[in-house]
Amino acid sequence: MKSLSFFFVFFSFFSQAQQLSTGILKERPVPRIDTPFALIDFADSVHGCLFSQNGDYITTTDGGMSWSSVKKLQSATKIVKVSLLNKNVVVIDEMNYLPPLPIKLHVSTDFGQTWIEKQLIDSVLSSNGRTISLLNDSIIGFLDWKGNLYKSTNLGTSWDTVPRPEQELFSTLSIFDSSDYLICGGGGFTLDGFVRRSTDGGKSWNEIFYINQLATADAEFYTSSLGYLWETYGDEPERGRSILFNPKTNESIILDDIRAFGALYDNGEYFLLSISHGLYKVDNDSSYYIGPWQSGDLKIKQFTTVGKEFAWILSDSGRVFQRTDLLTKVGKNRSAQYHQPENYISIRTYPNPFNGSCNIEVNVRHPLNTIQIIIYDVLGRRQKILYEGYLFAGVHNLKWDGKNNHSVPVSSGAYSIVLHSSNIRQIKTLLYLK
Repeated sequence: MKSLSFFFVFFSFFSQAQQLSTGILKERPVPRIDTPFALIDFADSVHGCLFSQNGDYITTTDGGMSWSSVKKLQSATKIVKVSLLNKNVVVIDEMNYLPPLPIKLHVSTDFGQTWIEKQLIDSVLSSNGRTISLLNDSIIGFLDWKGNLYKSTNLGTSWDTVPRPEQELFSTLSIFDSSDYLICGGGGFTLDGFVRRSTDGGKSWNEIFYINQLATADAEFYTSSLGYLWETYGDEPERGRSILFNPKTNESIILDDIRAFGALYDNGEYFLLSISHGLYKVDNDSSYYIGPWQSGDLKIKQFTTVGKEFAWILSDSGRVFQRTDLLTKVGKNRSAQYHQPENYISIRTYPNPFNGSCNIEVNVRHPLNTIQIIIYDVLGRRQKILYEGYLFAGVHNLKWDGKNNHSVPVSSGAYSIVLHSSNIRQIKTLLYLK
């Protein structure tokens, strides 16, 4: 049944996404250093930090309008990850460039004034903690090279093992709270990628994304509700899909064949950056805008956000830019505004959960020649074909009465509406209660 397991997905494609905005950006000047700043994180709208890989760092308490003098984390060798929450700063430092890449963990509880090097458990120390997640005051999550999961609830003073699913080759671990975790992984060129979520501290795991031909999956989260997923194809690692996923609302936007990063905010607005985009200026305007990269534009290295109004971009030259407003159009013959993909589709269901019948509203931006809308149960078994054929652009209304293709009532439980054509797949979860 492995080939059908992607129907277990509990991603709900976001049905009411508002404008897809990039924003107008203002530069926030930072001190110049020999090795450019390469890592950025903000805890809220005002507290942030910048690190170079060799340990130089600065902090801000006013959203980047001004910065501290440059300080040095003296024992740093190669900083690869920084996470900031309130006044807690957690830094992962790789000690060399050769596998298994042993690491050090540096922690500051006073916003970078003093530092403590934490003692890591042997398997993490020797196998490389491949990911870090600090999304509340004290919880740190580690995933070692062998795929073992660890959690500390006291900023790395002691560690507990997290129950893990029977799957090898994990790539990232994200911890949203003390019991809510997300893991991604895959098998390179031979196995399929997956995304699993546990809301009971690792005791059970639900597959929220799984599909063949995608070799591996990764995740990056800026807060406990804002982040994205990226899945790549085994034979073409530069191809894949990006998913802006909000764990708080359990909504997502799936972007096929786009390598991008960003965030889906609680109100439905989303911020999207393609890896092929850069920052540019228009005429004598002091603002910067986002658009397809051209010679002379600044390249984007990192993005972080803590909410719809607060987002920052770090360029590959170590310059910092803050989003200050929504964007319509700028310049001549050049727009920095993203638009929804040409194949944009949204699915809305109501009521959900339902008893009796459920209304299914499908909004199609452009006509689709061949499309299927099918109901599957949690075992991946086809229950009801709702629609097959051509769809005009516009809103289409369907109804499911809780019966299968043989007009037999189905059992109570979770079901997935799967809408797919040659290059689109959207999934919405239904809960049927008798």
